[in-house]
Amino acid sequence: MANPIISHVLAESGNALNRVIDGFPEAAWGNNLTPKSKTAAEIIGHLTWVYAAYIALLETGKAAWDRYDPSGKSPEELIADLRETRRYAMEEANGSEMPLIHRGALEYIVMHEMYHLGQLVLIRAEAQPDWDAESVFSGWVTQL
Repeated sequence: MANPIISHVLAESGNALNRVIDGFPEAAWGNNLTPKSKTAAEIIGHLTWVYAAYIALLETGKAAWDRYDPSGKSPEELIADLRETRRYAMEEANGSEMPLIHRGALEYIVMHEMYHLGQLVLIRAEAQPDWDAESVFSGWVTQL
């Protein structure tokens, strides 16, 4: 049986990411926060690269950093790859009862995703001032 907390956190992290990238301004995919930081498109490719390394960890027992190459892909292709690779990684994590696999899901997917989610939010907010950045997080527990 899947761990309900892990399942929830994986789902909500993905929902937040989708809320940022759905409707992302086409002209902003090449934007970054600083000259040294990744562009929005590079962040999407980078996240997929890390998800692929996590899948390799699950399949072989060792993370492999050569499973995904985002070079030359359009934002649409990067998003499709991200969603498919993330879906598979999430299914594998949810299907496991091993705490170490759950820990890996939190590290490789959720924690890393949240770090880059903040960057994507700032890039989009700058490119699209009327976008509601607070809309990224909804459905939080507000009452007990």
